Amino acid sequence: MARRMDAVEVAKEVRGILRRWFDGTKFSVRTSKYAGGASIDIRWQDGPSEAAVLKLVRRFEGASFDGMIDLKTYNGEFEWRGENVTSGADWIMCHRGYTPATLQAAAERVVERYGLQGNYEVKRGCESAWIASSPDLDRDAREKALMRFDELVWREELQGG
Repeated sequence: MARRMDAVEVAKEVRGILRRWFDGTKFSVRTSKYAGGASIDIRWQDGPSEAAVLKLVRRFEGASFDGMIDLKTYNGEFEWRGENVTSGADWIMCHRGYTPATLQAAAERVVERYGLQGNYEVKRGCESAWIASSPDLDRDAREKALMRFDELVWREELQGG
């Protein structure tokens, strides 16, 4: 029979993995317990992509959800450190943030790549950002500069492609 790792133990293992793989990036790893389960919330700024972090920690998710039939199912056991275990953390959520300097550098690369001329600045909202351009740009350049920043910069400059 598999041993059940509680969410706190899973968070401890996740912290260790992230520290080993991404030395120099500071991660916040927090657990939340609630009726019917538990989750782990990972936050950091700059550093590795969300996909890279999830690739390392996804095995510790104890459940999955099928939205088509509104069904939560529990993942099976897996081997960890020589023993079969199940995870007490149903969900692991990753939230990568960006420092203003990183956003500005990415915006500058996008402006250069698309040949945008004139003044621009990075505007930030609650969950997204965008490039705001000056009115002296021609119409095509303005449309490119006003594209949603998370669609343009995140994909091309911050997420690697």
